[in-house]
Amino acid sequence: MCPGGDPSEQTLSYWGGQVEQLISATSSHVVIHNLRGPTATRAAVDAAFQDSDILLYFGHGDWSQLGDPNVLVDQASAAPPTSIIVAIACRSSRDLGQALVDNGLRAYVGFADDLLWVTSLASQFGSAIVTGLSDYIRLSTSIGQAHESIRAELDRLLDFYKNGDGRKHRDAVLAWTFAYWDRMHVVGYGDPAAVI
Repeated sequence: MCPGGDPSEQTLSYWGGQVEQLISATSSHVVIHNLRGPTATRAAVDAAFQDSDILLYFGHGDWSQLGDPNVLVDQASAAPPTSIIVAIACRSSRDLGQALVDNGLRAYVGFADDLLWVTSLASQFGSAIVTGLSDYIRLSTSIGQAHESIRAELDRLLDFYKNGDGRKHRDAVLAWTFAYWDRMHVVGYGDPAAVI
C-alpha cells in the first residue's frame, strides 16, 4: 500500500514499488493487492487486509495511524490474527504497532519515531530498507529476521558514510546521523517467528 501524495510519500511509494517488483519476480505464492494513490482508501485497505497475510505500507504515519491526512489503518482496524504489518512510515510502531499486537495482530515492524533520509541520497536509504526486506519476502524467513536485516542494512549504510567512500559526500555527516537515527528507531512487536 503506497498512498504516494507529497514528495516524501512519492519516495516511499517508489521504495514500495521496488519491494513489489521483488515479490513479483521471486514469489509465486504471494497475491498482491496493490493499493496506490487514490485506490488506497480505508475501505480498500480493510478489504485487502482480511484476505492477506501481510500488509506492507510505504507512506505517512503517526503515533496512532497509518495514512495522513486519510487514515488507512488505526487502532480500530480489524487485523486478522495471522497477519503481519511492516510499516515504512514515521512514528507508527511505538503506539499503533503495540496496540494492534495487543489486539491480536501477529507482528508489527516499523519506526518508533521519524523515518529520516537525505533527499539527494534517498535511493541509498531506500536500498537499505528494500534489501532488508528482501530475504523475508524471497526466502520466507521470520519477521524477526526481517527486522534484524533492516537494522543490518542500516549498519552497512552507517559504515559506508563513516569508513567507506560515502564519507567523501558533502552530506556524509547528515547521512550517517539519519541512518543511525533510523537504525535506532526500527522496532518490532509481537511474534518474531511469524512468517508469511
